[in-house]
Amino acid sequence: MSQKSVSRVVHAVTEAINKKLLRKYIKFPMTPEGRRAAKAKCRNAPQPFPDAIGAIDCTHIKILAPKLHEEAYVSGHHEGHSLNVQVVCDPDLLILNINAKWPGARHDAHIWANSPVLSTMKRHFDNGDRRTWLLGKLKTNFTRMECL
Repeated sequence: MSQKSVSRVVHAVTEAINKKLLRKYIKFPMTPEGRRAAKAKCRNAPQPFPDAIGAIDCTHIKILAPKLHEEAYVSGHHEGHSLNVQVVCDPDLLILNINAKWPGARHDAHIWANSPVLSTMKRHFDNGDRRTWLLGKLKTNFTRMECL
């Protein structure tokens, strides 16, 4: 099978997943009820963490070098080209949110700063929800970083 055919099939399958499955199964807790349920799940997990709704991290997924902006996909920490993918999951490792739009050269802190999850967390914080957390490790060279 040619590279062109494989690329077409991968694109079609990705589109089908995004349209048919993504919104159905990957849901970040947006409502007060959803956030309460997520907190209960984290509170009752084998390694409990009160008031958490999930865990967040980024990982590099290797890809073939793209033709456009190839240099943006080269990570300083990993060989070759990659996407830097941010994932939020619950204690059962069910994905609550996934962000796979950033090239491998982008730092985790940049992805977080531009994440819809950060916007959602900030909105809830500004509306008085001061006891809701995402667990994650902060990897940055910045001297000061604000996060929720």
